[in-house]
Amino acid sequence: MTRRLTAQQKAALPLLIESRDMLKGAYRAAVQKAIDLIEGREESALTDLECKALPPGAVLLDPKHPGLMLKHGARTGKRWFFRTTKPLSTTQTLIMIGPYPEVTIADARAHREEMAAVRNTNKLPVSPMLSDKSRYTVGDLFDWYLGTYCAEAKRESSTESDRLIIERYLRPEFGHIPIEDWNADHITGFLHNLFNATAKGRQAQKCMAILSAANNAARGQSRLWAGRVEWLRDIPNPMQNVARLPNREKIKAKAPTNYKPPLSEIQALWRNIDILGQPNADALRLQLLTCSRISEVTGLHVSELDLDAGRWVLPAERAKNGREHIVMLPDEAALLLKRRLLNITGTWVFPSQKWPEEHVSSETVMKAIAGNRAALGVSDRFTSHAIRHACLTWCAENGIGREVRDRISNHAPAAGVDSHYVAAELNEPARLTLQRWAQAVTAKAGQVVQLKR
Repeated sequence: MTRRLTAQQKAALPLLIESRDMLKGAYRAAVQKAIDLIEGREESALTDLECKALPPGAVLLDPKHPGLMLKHGARTGKRWFFRTTKPLSTTQTLIMIGPYPEVTIADARAHREEMAAVRNTNKLPVSPMLSDKSRYTVGDLFDWYLGTYCAEAKRESSTESDRLIIERYLRPEFGHIPIEDWNADHITGFLHNLFNATAKGRQAQKCMAILSAANNAARGQSRLWAGRVEWLRDIPNPMQNVARLPNREKIKAKAPTNYKPPLSEIQALWRNIDILGQPNADALRLQLLTCSRISEVTGLHVSELDLDAGRWVLPAERAKNGREHIVMLPDEAALLLKRRLLNITGTWVFPSQKWPEEHVSSETVMKAIAGNRAALGVSDRFTSHAIRHACLTWCAENGIGREVRDRISNHAPAAGVDSHYVAAELNEPARLTLQRWAQAVTAKAGQVVQLKR
């Protein structure tokens, strides 16, 4: 039914219609929605025009079907998802419905209704793609593993690590292969070639762990997923016949992890660090200045920074111990980050040069160190983790108490009365200590800040 329009609406309508006819894609669809609202037509849920115009990296929500989402991945294309919460939890998860346009809007809505009904029984729905194995590829197995299994069985930081390995190594190699044609010979050849490549042994081990977890979970054979889903139960598990990789200690360039470099070696590293190139050099600089883990630095998101307050808030899901950690930034670190923020356009402080939509891998930085130890002026036993050993050793030698050292390194407090009753945040002592450490690293000995005791 046509509604009565106000004078302003009557004046605006011709302009909107003219604008609509001048636009294309998602912009045209948005103007059309405004026209529909003015003319009193019921708001449309979602149209094929909007779906087809969805650009890479964007998301469309169906307002009339809560939880139904269309995502356009730069590498994976457009895919439907059902967004819901895990049973007995407020944590959200995405369950894949299928690719668009193979799965139409009507099909996606029907699947969404079925999945919502299952979720209302306090159970987590499974992806409808699991019902027809003949149509799907190994890439679909990876999608299910990341979107369903990892979302419920793993921490967000672990899921993100697995996703990076899948997108860089596994999907390009196996993603297109039909599930039923995937075999152990192909997997074995790929893993052993990757292991033998320079400094790639660690990645090969991670790839093998992910492939085993995904295949076992999809057959209901995983300890974390036993009896939950048996999608591939009638297809032999190719991982059962994959040849084992050599022992981890045989991985090339692997150095002991308990090396404690002296301050002179850390200062040499600071002077020579530019030979690593960007973003490796700045990532390592920030680790040096903050005593953080290299994986925490490389995954730094712009939203985690409050440079006016001189703070970096590491969220619990990215922290090794699962606790939020506030890094009190020394002046040198704040200046470094301000300079980087002026020259980046995305969401990562240290974006990858090869994959700009992702952050640089911690493996990339560690590989750069391993290949340039002599030029950096460090021992052949030096690793990025040795920086934490050096910083905490220096703190102890300079009279910094255990509680402040634990605060800086984000270690749990030692058992005892304090661990139960003391709630001091120790932000100011941590800031002053890291400032003293930064000045020692950069050899500004004459400007060392004295820590109040």
